[in-house]
Order: sequence, then C-alpha cells, then structure tokens
Amino acid sequence: MRVLFASWGLPAHYLHMVPLAWAFRAAGHDVRVAAQPPADRAILGTGMTHVPIAPEHDFDAEFAALSKRLRDRQHHRVVSVDGAAELSAAEQDEVFRMRLEPFVGTAVAMAGDLVEAARRWRPDLVIADHMVLAAPLAAHAVDAPLVGHLWGPALLHEMGLPGCDSPVERWPAELVALYDRYGVRPARDHTVATVDNCSAALQRPGIPNRIGMRYVPFNGSGTVPDWLEQPRERPRVCVTWGSTATEKTGPEEFVIPEVLAGLSELDVEVVVAIGKAERELIGEVGPDVRLVEGLPLNLLLPTCDAVVHHGGTGTLLTAGVSAVPQVMVVSMGHYRFNAARVQQTGAGVTVGIEDAVPARIRDEVAGVLAEGEVRAGARALRAGMLAQPAPADVVGTLTALV
Repeated sequence: MRVLFASWGLPAHYLHMVPLAWAFRAAGHDVRVAAQPPADRAILGTGMTHVPIAPEHDFDAEFAALSKRLRDRQHHRVVSVDGAAELSAAEQDEVFRMRLEPFVGTAVAMAGDLVEAARRWRPDLVIADHMVLAAPLAAHAVDAPLVGHLWGPALLHEMGLPGCDSPVERWPAELVALYDRYGVRPARDHTVATVDNCSAALQRPGIPNRIGMRYVPFNGSGTVPDWLEQPRERPRVCVTWGSTATEKTGPEEFVIPEVLAGLSELDVEVVVAIGKAERELIGEVGPDVRLVEGLPLNLLLPTCDAVVHHGGTGTLLTAGVSAVPQVMVVSMGHYRFNAARVQQTGAGVTVGIEDAVPARIRDEVAGVLAEGEVRAGARALRAGMLAQPAPADVVGTLTALV
C-alpha cells in the first residue's frame, strides 16, 4: 500500500509523524512525505522519501507579518487562551479572519504541487497535518481516505481552523474558491479519522473519529554523552526553549537568563538544552549549569526531575511520557493553550511570561521537585500516554480504512 504523509513545513511538526511513518515502512508499506523545503533535511534524516511542495512560498514571513499587524492593532491580548473573551464579537471575527490569512495563502501555494504529486504517485491513503489545508484536495484527486495527524493538544480545533470541525460558514472566500477549483465541497471535517498522540486526559474533548496513539518521542538523532548516565548527587532540572520558540517570539521574550537566576538559588544540577540561536542570548553561566547543543530531549528528559520550558508540544509530550513534572513559562497563545492542558492533568504548573522573575521560577521549580500532587500528576499522565496503542498497532487500524 502507498501512504502519502503531508507534513507542515517545519521540522518540529514532522517529527510527530515519524513514529507512524516508520511503523508503516516496517509493516512493508511504501511511504513518501510531502512538505515544504524547511522540513526537507528532517525528512531525509529519518530515511524517508521527500516530495518537495511549494518551495518558493514562505509561511514564516507571512506569519511574522501577521503577528506584527495584530500587535500594532492592539489585538495582542488574544494570545492568551481566554483573551478572546475581552474582545467584542466583531473584533473576534476580524482577528479570526486575520489569523487565517497565512494558512490560506499557504494552501493556495501548496495546492498545485500537492495535488500533482498525488496524481502522479496515486497513494492509497493520505495522512496529513491539519495545518495543510491543501491535503483534502490531494486526497480527493486520487479518491483516497484522508486521515488527520495531531501534534499535541488540538489548538487548530480550538481556534476553528477550516476543516477542524469548524463551521463552513466561517471559511474565507479565497479558501472556498480554491476548493471549488478542485471540485471539493467545503466541510466541517474532511478526515475519516484523526490520529492523536495525546492521552485522552491531555487532549481537548470533541475530536471527531479520534484514534489514540502512544506518543513515541523522537526529537532527532544524537549521541549519548558519558555524563548523562553517571550517578547524580542532586536533582537535575532541564531548561529548554524549544526549536522554534525564539524565532517565533523574538529575543525580548527569551527568559532563560531569568530562569537560570531563579534556579541558582536551589541545590540542583541544571542542564540547558539549546540550539545555536539561543547560545549567544544566554551569556555567562554558573558552574552548576551545563549547556548542551543538539542533545535530543528523549535522551535527556528521562534523567531529569523537572523541566522548565516554553510550552511547545514536542517538549511537553516528551516530558509527559517521561513522567517529568513541568514548569511552563508561556507567552504566545498556542503555548498558553498547551500549558493549560498540561496543568489541568496535574502534571505541571504555568507561569506567564510577564511573571517570569527569578523568585517565581525558584518557587515553582522547588514546588514540583517536592513529592506531591504535581509529581503524582506526571506519573498519571505518563500512564495514560503509555496505555494508548503503539504506532505499529495503529497501522492496522488505518489500513482497514482503505
């Protein structure tokens, strides 16, 4: 059977698809991954065949321009999960349509290449990130079932992205016209099922035709350093800011120096997992702080007693399956949404970026290091995640849909 994965063009999104793509290959199926070039190295690095899509289109530039427009119009307060309630109905509708613009623009840019790739290869099944709004067009072109693939708590369903169980009446006219050109009728949901690597307790309710799948952490390849497996004398706290957070939020919201200042008042070993972009923002660190670049979190977090992070899905899910209590220092709306879902499971606590002063970080980390409700919540979250079917078992469920 031929399976076409349609990934969003960011490595962080593709990595969530890797375990299922590997499971299909291991079961003897032919797999290709269609995505924009920013994800190409990640795709090739996992041994998959990459199908380039819309190489000239830059979603990040459109998204950055939108973010600036929202800030300039003083709509930035909607970045909080509850912030939309502060706006009038007309303002909410205006912001909603503005937020869809880069997604619709990317769909228009991707549609031709993605549909053509499907027509040439004729996949039997299409599995897509819900952000790829052109995926229903490709599946329709070859009469293949479309399966959605979530990458954490379903923010897109929460915000009402077209195709994510959202009213067709709210679709932008440009997207409706695009679907019409390819003979596809807009619908609340074009998928026959949605694969979800969150546990039911972590996920928002109401995902149509949900198929739970165990989260198998893959944060890229790496080498295990000797120090990682040595006996520890003190609790180990991981600090990380994700692979894309600095790029999305800007250096003004990079609070790792404040986090390190707070942790310096605790008797802990600190490991800061960063990329090259973050190293120069940190400056000098104390002797109790270890800076590491390129160490996959799935190697590091199982050795940690707590993690301080920005609320990204790769980090929170890896921490979740590792039973590591989480302190989430969050800014943008999707990070706040993720953090709220983790906090309601009891596996972590949230600090708004505006409150991220050293004393607050110190107190929150000290709290989760103590044996108590958060540590119990972290163990429960891990148990719920491990109780879901492995990717290899989900392959059988999905092939039965064809």
